[in-house]
Amino acid sequence: MNEIFAMFNEVISFPEVLINKCTFLPDYISMALLKSIYFVPVLVFLYLLVEILEKFVISNIPLFIKLLRKYGAFFSAATGIVPECGYANVISVLYSRNIISRGTLLAALIMCSDDALPLLFIDFSKVGVILPILVLKFIAAIAVAYIADFLEVILNLRIKKKDDLNSMNMDINIHGCCYHAINTNDKHPRIINHTLVHTLNVLIFTFLVLSGLYFGIGAFGSTESFASVLMIDSPVSVLVVAALGLISNCFISILIAIAFVLGLISFPAFLAGMITVTGLGLFNMFKFAGKKEGILISFVLFVLGTGFGLAFYYGLLTVNSTFNLVK
Repeated sequence: MNEIFAMFNEVISFPEVLINKCTFLPDYISMALLKSIYFVPVLVFLYLLVEILEKFVISNIPLFIKLLRKYGAFFSAATGIVPECGYANVISVLYSRNIISRGTLLAALIMCSDDALPLLFIDFSKVGVILPILVLKFIAAIAVAYIADFLEVILNLRIKKKDDLNSMNMDINIHGCCYHAINTNDKHPRIINHTLVHTLNVLIFTFLVLSGLYFGIGAFGSTESFASVLMIDSPVSVLVVAALGLISNCFISILIAIAFVLGLISFPAFLAGMITVTGLGLFNMFKFAGKKEGILISFVLFVLGTGFGLAFYYGLLTVNSTFNLVK
């Protein structure tokens, strides 16, 4: 048994031994490589599950639409919990065809965290943040969804949704992350292929972000110094991260998550970014629903993200001040 454990430890430590022998590599590159490589098994397992689930949904799109229309924001928000932007992309298309309401759309986009939350597993001390983030996002998603649908009705902001499922265009043919096809007519789903490509893409992005941030930490002397330059203790960081989240690209969600893991942005700023980030969801909103609708949804996400972020920023500031006075 001891021999088995010894062999297992040798296999596990092999990447670290190999990288340490590459003395020509700068420290920030070595650290980024180690963090990235040890994260691969988590990514493969996660994206395999996500891909299987996505293929099931796309193969049963009429059922998916029925559930969206029956349970509205609750079901839409629940699908948004899945750590990938595939559902946000599909729901954006369905909204552009007037199949679901604006509230149902917003619930999915608010809940979408793209690839960000899985990145917290790089540092297990940050994993405890995932559940509070999801709970806060879910509350925000449901509240905003019902408000949006209520305003649609009383102000007549949108044409009535189609009621006859048989008259709907349920065919989906769009591209998700890694340029993989999200296609209801795909008879040969390449689950393993996309799992590996998605893992590789996220791995490369993770390495690049870690390298850049570790370089910044080294250049400024410490994490605290670099964080102060990034205004970690300022409400400005909340606004900046919320705006950053609106950029429709999974690289951004990875950047925000790793910056939080390394202690370069605060929890309020991270929360703001997690509300505004949608992966390719917003991109597809602009593409299929039009510029006007895309700007409106972006504005709602930004206001909500900064609102929640600033509320937590000033709330934590008040709690800390009160605690210091008591001491």
